[in-house]
Amino acid sequence: MNPWNELSEQYAGINGQKIRIVFRYLLERFAADTPRVLLDYGTGDGRFPELCSKLPIDHIWAYDPAPRMAQLTSARCRNLSNLQVVTETGAIEPGSVDIITLNAVWMCLPTEQACVAVLRDVLHLLKPHGLLIASVTHPCFRN
Repeated sequence: MNPWNELSEQYAGINGQKIRIVFRYLLERFAADTPRVLLDYGTGDGRFPELCSKLPIDHIWAYDPAPRMAQLTSARCRNLSNLQVVTETGAIEPGSVDIITLNAVWMCLPTEQACVAVLRDVLHLLKPHGLLIASVTHPCFRN
């Protein structure tokens, strides 16, 4: 079982300054250079793609490997017409995504092999000259 299924309700209640700083930076960047298609990989409870949906982004994919997290995102974003929650990245057309975000995903992956597997899973989805943005908190800020 995916441990994030068990942690999902706790995670959904977190609203720390780290989240606000990273999200604000990305939203400002996207507003200045709007991607047409965005993939939020490891979307958690859907807060970030919900914020992105207010920008003129044509399509937002929200993916999380934990089924409970994907359910939370679906519930939070059910009325957003430009957002689609997927349970596997295979549902996304290769070479169709302008930007992929991995917000606080890297530090949750247990091994180097898991990190490489995520990169293999997503890099073929990017358009030529697409951008992958990974935000990682410094270890001293982690519990």
